[in-house]
Amino acid sequence: MTKNLINDKYSRNNNKLRTKGDILILCCGNTEKIYFELFKEKYKNYLKKVKIKIVSHKKSQPLEVVNEAIKQKIKDPNVEVWAVFDYDNESCFDMAIEEAIKNDIYLAFSNICFEYWFFLHFKNNKKSMTSKMLITELENKYNITYDKKPEAINTIFKKIINNITVAEERALNFYETYQTGPQEKISKWCSCTSVFKLTKKLREWRLANRGYD
Repeated sequence: MTKNLINDKYSRNNNKLRTKGDILILCCGNTEKIYFELFKEKYKNYLKKVKIKIVSHKKSQPLEVVNEAIKQKIKDPNVEVWAVFDYDNESCFDMAIEEAIKNDIYLAFSNICFEYWFFLHFKNNKKSMTSKMLITELENKYNITYDKKPEAINTIFKKIINNITVAEERALNFYETYQTGPQEKISKWCSCTSVFKLTKKLREWRLANRGYD
């Protein structure tokens, strides 16, 4: 079952993930791609040594992103590959997660959408939310029209980045609640995100390169 596969790799005590070489981030959508590019740009003096590569897949299906990640992993086993995607449909979403874990691909998934990660920076809420609900929350909070274009995402990024540890802790707590709950399929974990795993990893690298907190 999907949940059983995911337990060991994403436990609270396994936050410091080991890396052999570069990180490759394969994104399902443009929102995720823009966000991580902004993240890298903000800390470029500390993250450039680890050579984080941002790659956006042509197709939007989570399974296609994972398949591409597996190809890249085979091509260069020293690269730590992350697949970043949202919920698409139940069978595809669960299958993508299972394939990623079986092939040692790291996951930063969001159910139902990446905007839930933004939302957790200013609200502590695990209830099931639709994409439309989340966009309304973002627009009301930051007084913007959220059209998923670079300008809007950049505005939100600047507003939320200093609250990232709060969002990570909230996401982790909700994640662990689902892990111990009755739902075996990750597609039923709504709302939920594991993006905090990737942001935490990038921040750990940044702090390691700085040499101080």
